[in-house]
Amino acid sequence: MDDWCYPPAGGTQDVFFDRATARSLPTIVAGEGIYLIDDRGRRLLDACSGPFLAALGQGNERVLQAMLEQGRKLTYTYSRTTRHPANAALAERLAALA
Repeated sequence: MDDWCYPPAGGTQDVFFDRATARSLPTIVAGEGIYLIDDRGRRLLDACSGPFLAALGQGNERVLQAMLEQGRKLTYTYSRTTRHPANAALAERLAALA
């Protein structure tokens, strides 16, 4: 087992959350700016959380406030089967930038 990662692959978590690798991976417990923090306290550059989150940073107060405000209205709706004003507004903003 690598020194930087545990628990070994194949545990209960892997039954429900399939991973693309059989290798053991670090256990991330927090995020701060562009870093992920594992359960051993190591800071790892976040290069895998997705392009938007990695660019905005973990714990970004503006993003958290927007999430809280939206979450009070509606936490999720599937965009392929429903419409939502926030999705429409985002699409318009992105189209204007293109």
